[in-house]
Amino acid sequence: MPIFVSDDCKNLLREQYVLLDNDFIGEIFNDENCFENAMELLSQSYLMVEPLTKFEFLRDIFIPRQRELREKFIAQEIFIPTPLHSDIYKKIFDNALTLSKIYSHHKEKNRACPSVIDLILASRMVLIGGRYLLITSNAKDFPGIIFDVIGTIVVQQKGDGTLKTFGILKLNLTKFNLCIEELSKLEKTE
Repeated sequence: MPIFVSDDCKNLLREQYVLLDNDFIGEIFNDENCFENAMELLSQSYLMVEPLTKFEFLRDIFIPRQRELREKFIAQEIFIPTPLHSDIYKKIFDNALTLSKIYSHHKEKNRACPSVIDLILASRMVLIGGRYLLITSNAKDFPGIIFDVIGTIVVQQKGDGTLKTFGILKLNLTKFNLCIEELSKLEKTE
């Protein structure tokens, strides 16, 4: 189905490293027209896939043909795996723990903590110092205390024609550093 974005959104994505969340990968996997539109939109971007996101995309698929299609899809050269090295993951896990502390401190009532995979995606964005963008329909898992929604992609769903919104998020280093300062002060008082 069609993808709708504003012209300024197209410019925001140009020559950017863009992490793809599982929900967006699933969306473009399930609809060939959506895939073609997304590839046109992101043709000048570097599409990054976190190994845990790839795992999330491939898990729970029991039908061999479906699994084969998914494996072939995610293995395309357009999807660049993020670096997978033990030194990098040590830093990512440390950042994820720090982010979970920040999220817990700012937690809204009755709101669950983001999934481990979302914490890892956020942590990788912190590790790279805000040079990655992220496309996800779960912007709530990347709170505004640290992340800014800088654009949206709207996808018309097959079948019923409803609209699904994906946020384009960017780490706001100023907000993140303020949260780190606040966390540090909080930890010193305890």
